[in-house]
Amino acid sequence: MQISQIRPPKFQMREDIGDLSELKKSIGEHGILEPLLVRHLPADESKYEIVAGHRRYVAAVELGLLEVPVTVIYADDGKAFEISLVENMQRQSIGVIDEARAFSAYITEYGYGSMTELAKKIGKTP
Repeated sequence: MQISQIRPPKFQMREDIGDLSELKKSIGEHGILEPLLVRHLPADESKYEIVAGHRRYVAAVELGLLEVPVTVIYADDGKAFEISLVENMQRQSIGVIDEARAFSAYITEYGYGSMTELAKKIGKTP
């Protein structure tokens, strides 16, 4: 997919995406091995929003890539948020502060349920 069709996620899981130098080196040598997970933007079906793979996207932009591999899913805001959170937690790539901020946003900003419901959905003990 053309990188110009892709937008960053509405809600960033991390405040700081960290050092991308190793990721950029890997992408430069091997390409993007795992496709970005994207969904259609509700307002513009020709554009897509990242659900998972924001660091890969930023690295690709910085490397000047014009295309990236993607998998398109169909998900509303709540489901996209859950998938993004689970993906980051499974990789253990989200810090405890960012995790707490994401949990809070899930409940207060997006109104997607309780802490207990979220814990069940992402496989955490409430």
